[in-house]
Amino acid sequence: MLGAMVSNENGKRLAVAHLVFNMVTAVVAILFIHQIALSVDLLAGYMGIADQNYTLKLALFHTLFNVIGLVVVVPFTAPLIRWLKKLFKEEKDQRGNVLFLDDEVIKVESSAIIAIQKETEHLYDVALEAIMHALLLHRHEVFSDRKISHHLPKDLDVFKVDVDDFYRKRVKGLYGEIVKYTSLALEEMDEEGRSRVYDLRRTGSNIIEVLKNVRELQKNMWKYLQGDRVEIRHEYNELRLGIAQLSHDIEALRHNPDDFKVLREIAMIRHELKSIEMKGNKHIDELIRHDKINTQ
Repeated sequence: MLGAMVSNENGKRLAVAHLVFNMVTAVVAILFIHQIALSVDLLAGYMGIADQNYTLKLALFHTLFNVIGLVVVVPFTAPLIRWLKKLFKEEKDQRGNVLFLDDEVIKVESSAIIAIQKETEHLYDVALEAIMHALLLHRHEVFSDRKISHHLPKDLDVFKVDVDDFYRKRVKGLYGEIVKYTSLALEEMDEEGRSRVYDLRRTGSNIIEVLKNVRELQKNMWKYLQGDRVEIRHEYNELRLGIAQLSHDIEALRHNPDDFKVLREIAMIRHELKSIEMKGNKHIDELIRHDKINTQ
């Protein structure tokens, strides 16, 4: 409980859940202490534990204590989770801080991998907001059911977003914390766990790389979308729509429970992206040949 005081919301929830589990189990154990004592003696006889071996009997009692706790508490897991989420609400400005990683979570390999995966998804969500702003688009509109082309704003002044500042305040620190926690978690992992964590860390690195590239793209995009060259303005709008459509498709895949279908859709998206790149390069070459745009 003392450690949870300086932890994030999930750390506090875990501490209170642990307290509830032990208190409920303790009450049940006290009420049925005689029956549990008899059960310990009976099981000890079956297991060949001597009558005077109180150390092993105490261990057996503790095992029964935890089993009773599981039987009593597990049916109420869902309402307990809802109560804990209401008790410790996430701060609205935490999108630039870790939400799932803390010193306790990373001690257990299975929970550490899940937490790192969730934190990487959190990094993606935060970075995606910056990417959409860099493309002069609103994320909630891109992910709506309306046709994406309807969301191209006519007034670009509303999108004066400093992506560099967004990166420094909201993304850089979050990514740094993920790298720190993954380094600590890797110390106690087996080869399979290390491989999974390295994959997730590469994913985080790729997300940062995409954001940096889009940051550079925004500078030219801002310039030419306000210019008088119709052809190049059209090409930048097509690029924006293409990236927005890709983001829309990825978001849909994230909520698809069918793994086989997701893998098939990813393969199709990759194939389509290669086709779009080839057609786009061919079209750009034609525009250059006809002096519609220049190479500068």
